[in-house]
Amino acid sequence: MEKKIGNVWSVFPLCGKTYCTDIVGVDAVDSDSSQFSWVEEDGKKVRNPEFPKNYIEHIKDAITKHEYVFVSSHQEVRDALEKEGIPFTLVYPHRNCLSKWIDRYEKRDFNGFPLQVLINNWEKWHDELDSQNCEKKIIINDNDYLSNIL
Repeated sequence: MEKKIGNVWSVFPLCGKTYCTDIVGVDAVDSDSSQFSWVEEDGKKVRNPEFPKNYIEHIKDAITKHEYVFVSSHQEVRDALEKEGIPFTLVYPHRNCLSKWIDRYEKRDFNGFPLQVLINNWEKWHDELDSQNCEKKIIINDNDYLSNIL
């Protein structure tokens, strides 16, 4: 049997990864990087020293099982994908969509991820995303979601 090779999509928060996998039923896995990037130590969450290597190993496994593998858009993850030679599509909102992303954020529970982090880093993250070397970039607008693209 031939080994399946899925498409890796590095997707910005609030673009609809969970909706695509849970509601639309796309053959995809929503690989939440927080499961790999944090460990509990003495009752506190601390950065996992194995991250992002452990996450990349998970991604390599997932691409053999799913058509799409939705992964984090964090810089260190994108850098690790590039270093490993794993081609990926980068999906993120247009720079002018901050107010819409704030609306989306306020409708979701982010387990302690402060809205102010999104606001404070919006321009910096877009500078990084705009200059990212990747297979393909898809920049979405206010009312677009991942499910519209697929």
